[in-house]
Amino acid sequence: MKKFLSISFATILVAVIFGAWVQSDTGIAGYTTSHGENNCTNCHSGNTLNAAGGSITPSSTMTNWQYQPGTVYTISIKVKRTGMVIFGVDAEMLTVNDTSNAGTITITNSTTTQIKTKTVLGKSRNNFVHKSNGGLSNDSAIFSFNWTAPSTNKGNIKIYVSGNAANNSNTNQGDYIYTTNQTITYATPSLTVTPLRLKGFTATTLTPSVAKSFVLTGSNLTDSIKVTASTEWQ
Repeated sequence: MKKFLSISFATILVAVIFGAWVQSDTGIAGYTTSHGENNCTNCHSGNTLNAAGGSITPSSTMTNWQYQPGTVYTISIKVKRTGMVIFGVDAEMLTVNDTSNAGTITITNSTTTQIKTKTVLGKSRNNFVHKSNGGLSNDSAIFSFNWTAPSTNKGNIKIYVSGNAANNSNTNQGDYIYTTNQTITYATPSLTVTPLRLKGFTATTLTPSVAKSFVLTGSNLTDSIKVTASTEWQ
């Protein structure tokens, strides 16, 4: 009798612990497929990576995925697969040159998303991930955050994203994992000169992030010239 009671208690205890693990399950950092990382198939199995019928798509308020230093943008990630009822996400913003954190990620919905960190290749990386039930939705879910671009030109930046379209079965079986990345380029500041055609007029510029200056040279400059600078020059 004692042995039977002991086994029953152990079984109940395991069930309680497993149930608590499922309830507290949230996104895990470091599975975006960026340099040195795996993806969510490391835990979720049963289907091939990027299986047909689903997708993960990042979008942003940037123009042509170009950033201006210090500017705040909204980035949204849509994970989609018809028939799935809960979704997850993991995203990183990294410089292409040295895979360091690029800019600053700010959470805009703390009920559904959060920031976690993981050290990869000796560097701590900030990850934008879902919270428990943060992606509870039929057929698709959208996860958004604000991103403040670096204060200076850091060259190309990449957003790496991994998404989970899951069946909410309380296991890691039968889920669909999708990955992609998007390159973000530096928006070179520009000068607009009016009038565009002026006899003897030439203009040269220096790299704005190094020296915010320009030089106008020419001859026969008898007309008025209007120079309009883009935001970074101002």
